[in-house]
Amino acid sequence: VRGPKTIATAPTLLQQLHGTSDKELLRELFLQHLPLNVQIGLLSHPDKPLADLALMAGGMIELTDARPSIAQIETPESAEISSIRSDLNKVLKLLHTGARKPAADPKVVKESLCWYHTRFGAQASKCRQLCTYTAPGNDKPGHQ
Repeated sequence: VRGPKTIATAPTLLQQLHGTSDKELLRELFLQHLPLNVQIGLLSHPDKPLADLALMAGGMIELTDARPSIAQIETPESAEISSIRSDLNKVLKLLHTGARKPAADPKVVKESLCWYHTRFGAQASKCRQLCTYTAPGNDKPGHQ
């Protein structure tokens, strides 16, 4: 059963082909040959005569056939998205492997400050030798 015009005549054809006048059987056979969306639309009209359902089905099919279909278009991945994806994968890999950032700040290592002066500055009370911290007003580095 195809097209709105042939759908309207389908109940009569079904009756001729099957040689039966059982309206429920004809109704079921007719509905089974319709697209699913049309079947669902007609389910809300259980008391309508089969000829009316055929006309309604024809109109529904006509409407759905007239609607343009839209296909999804895949766009190529931009270079920026590709770069971000790569960076994210690197970060995730580092997190997964348990890698940590370097323990010491490179600036602090260059200046050779001890941990105490790095952490507490002028208030550091314990200092290790070879620390290059210079107290304000003192020209000579050394542990203070």
